Amino acid sequence: RYADPRQPLMDWMRQEDNPYFARAFVNRVWAGYFNVGIIDPPDDHNLANPPSNPALLAYLAREFVQQGYDMKWLHRAIAN
Repeated sequence: RYADPRQPLMDWMRQEDNPYFARAFVNRVWAGYFNVGIIDPPDDHNLANPPSNPALLAYLAREFVQQGYDMKWLHRAIAN
């Protein structure tokens, strides 16, 4: 069998020092619930488009990583 060529990308995306994946994922889930992202539009992550609540986004992204990228935890945290 051949190794999955996507594995290095997934490994990089899920590194704890990668600030992009968790923030983008959390923002996308938030936008799914509220029709507007903490960063809006949800796919426009750049310095000219800051989050409406940076502390909330940082908390959710940090805890999402700490919880082992547990989507169930993320949905509960947002819904509660």
